[in-house]
Amino acid sequence: MVVATVWWADLGLLRRWHHGVLDDTERRRLAAIVHPRHRRQSTLGAVLLRLAVAHHVGVPADRLRVVRECPSCAGAHGRPRLPGHRLSVSVSHSGRRVVVAVAARGEIGVDVERHDGADDRSPTDLAQWCRQESVVKATGDGLRVRIRDVRIGPPSGPPRLLAYPGRPGLRARLWDLRPGPGYVAAAALVTPATLPARARIVERTASRLLTKRLRTRVPRSRTA
Repeated sequence: MVVATVWWADLGLLRRWHHGVLDDTERRRLAAIVHPRHRRQSTLGAVLLRLAVAHHVGVPADRLRVVRECPSCAGAHGRPRLPGHRLSVSVSHSGRRVVVAVAARGEIGVDVERHDGADDRSPTDLAQWCRQESVVKATGDGLRVRIRDVRIGPPSGPPRLLAYPGRPGLRARLWDLRPGPGYVAAAALVTPATLPARARIVERTASRLLTKRLRTRVPRSRTA
């Protein structure tokens, strides 16, 4: 059985010392984000990704190499990869919720959305969007695939992939997640036929990961 783990965090857990686990490329990327809330969300996502992976593989978070490359423009803002490790990871954030998904096999995708009345979509529509987005993130296709072309089963039933553009027979396991009141979220795991069809997901809080201070030098940074 394939097992994926989802780590949840609240934006209020971000601390200054967290910047010490990031590398220079990440700090420059985050410093370039103009909107303060978006910068904090992305920073916590980058930090949580490293801490979660470190927890799974036993390597210090600040020694991990994280590479991001957009499949459309080759910019350093695509899905994160971990050279030297077989883990698949995905990051998402909305409002005060930040989530990182980790899978040892297959390709994982995760998406969270806040529903607070500011969006004209209903919670049901947002939940369907999360299901579709999680599949696209798992495939790594990004903007090359239109979300509306990803066919998902009806919202009244368990989440399942019906069809994916250009990839007939794509095998994906979907889950609706529990992000807390005011949010909807979903995860998808794409696996080849060589892996077991059975899969499950475990949701965990990242509070302990984010509050256990590491012995690392805190760089001079203004990205918080």
